[in-house]
Amino acid sequence: MRAVLIIILIAAIAYIVYKSRKSLSGGGGCCSNGTKPESKVRPQDSDKANYPYTYDVKVDGMMCTNCARHVENTFNSAGFYTEKVDLDTNVVRLLSKKEETQEDLNHLFDGSSYDVTGVTQA
Repeated sequence: MRAVLIIILIAAIAYIVYKSRKSLSGGGGCCSNGTKPESKVRPQDSDKANYPYTYDVKVDGMMCTNCARHVENTFNSAGFYTEKVDLDTNVVRLLSKKEETQEDLNHLFDGSSYDVTGVTQA
């Protein structure tokens, strides 16, 4: 009887270790599902001097590094330059070539779990 309990305990520990390693190898976090994180999208124009407007954008819904990468890729794909993503405060330092509003930026995330809840010019 004791041997069966030990075998069950060892199997449970092995399963937990396996799932943890699979999640961590995929970048970990809430949305990795054990898969590799998406590739980083670079801004089309990498010269920061071409972006005269700087914003601190509060984005709710970011919970892990994969979330941050998704938000960064969304901004960079839309023609912005994402300078920094701070997961502790959920604030993205965003460079833009034109003036932006919170509504404009929030439209980029329509249909996703992310919401732009604040935009301040930095």
